Amino acid sequence: MRIIIIGAGQIGRFIASKLSSENKDVIIIEDDETKISEIGEELDVQIIEGNGASPTVLREAGIKDAQMVVAVTDSDEVNLLACQMSNLQTSSPVNVARVRNPDFFKSQDEETIKKLNIDLLINPEMEAANAILRTLSVPGAVDVINFFGGKMKLVGVKVKEKSTLTDQYLEKLRLSEDIPHILFTTIIRDGETIIPTGRNRILPGDIVYFISETEKIPSIMKLFGYRSDRIKRVMIHGGTFIGMHLAKFLE
Repeated sequence: MRIIIIGAGQIGRFIASKLSSENKDVIIIEDDETKISEIGEELDVQIIEGNGASPTVLREAGIKDAQMVVAVTDSDEVNLLACQMSNLQTSSPVNVARVRNPDFFKSQDEETIKKLNIDLLINPEMEAANAILRTLSVPGAVDVINFFGGKMKLVGVKVKEKSTLTDQYLEKLRLSEDIPHILFTTIIRDGETIIPTGRNRILPGDIVYFISETEKIPSIMKLFGYRSDRIKRVMIHGGTFIGMHLAKFLE
């Protein structure tokens, strides 16, 4: 699978590193010589110097054989134009563009944005704010992911010393009528990831991931020793894009 990544900043490098480790055919387009030199030392990928929005450079990168184009430069305009140029040269790749301008995510402009024919617009700052918002929805959690429109949640929580569940075998917890139905998916202990069975115990300091119905989460968090009160007051330090998005979501 050939994937063209436009932009060798932090996001571009991270994506390239992950895809390269999966033995994907990765081509990076970058116009900054310093970044090109750094990537050449870090990753075993093909690098092309130039502007990713240039049709000539895209042809040189083998756009007609690519299955995906990921444009993640620091410029929204370059990312959008690169995806447009990709569409003009071939209809086969999936196009992904990093776009930080919140105007591109307004519901009233949704139909207009669709006409750009870009498969996925990603706003990293908005995604980060969403992740913080999900975590705030479950006080005490270190990570929260919604499923089925929010009807179920995957929750990560750090086990306290005096938690009701501490030192309990998972097999026993499954049989207890006093504990809501929980599906334990992962235990992270001392940096090691454990896929649990009934013979595993929950120990203090573990980060435990579980899945349950959203309405049962507050009672489960009580068992882990956390309060179930909803968070009502939030202080945000920093007027960054992440802070702005989070404030809007909370409002």
